[in-house]
Amino acid sequence: MRFWSMPTYSSRTAAMGKSNFSSIHFAVDRPRLIHSAIRGFQHAVANGVPIVQAGIGEDKPEIGMRAEWSGLGVYLRASPPAPLMVHDAVRRIIEGPYPERALELKKEAAGFGTLDIVEREVLALI
Repeated sequence: MRFWSMPTYSSRTAAMGKSNFSSIHFAVDRPRLIHSAIRGFQHAVANGVPIVQAGIGEDKPEIGMRAEWSGLGVYLRASPPAPLMVHDAVRRIIEGPYPERALELKKEAAGFGTLDIVEREVLALI
């Protein structure tokens, strides 16, 4: 199965020397390249999708380190990362344990019953 191919960038983006990673999305059965905050991470966990996190501003380093620590993905410590860095990271995702781990995390997260926990805690306060 082919998981990923290098995205093509617009001539405007290429001329600026930047890649707009926030606009690159993949189907849920493929690695996802994100340049986002916690919502992108949560979306990846909820859908069982491994990620390549890029960026060094705001909370991106923390999200990237969470992805690496949890086994969900690879963090590129560059902004913007070079295309070869992205290519190598995606190859690591495809060839490594990341897809299986992403599915494990999805199953674990689905079992939390978040609303039930909130309801129980609120009722305990009454």
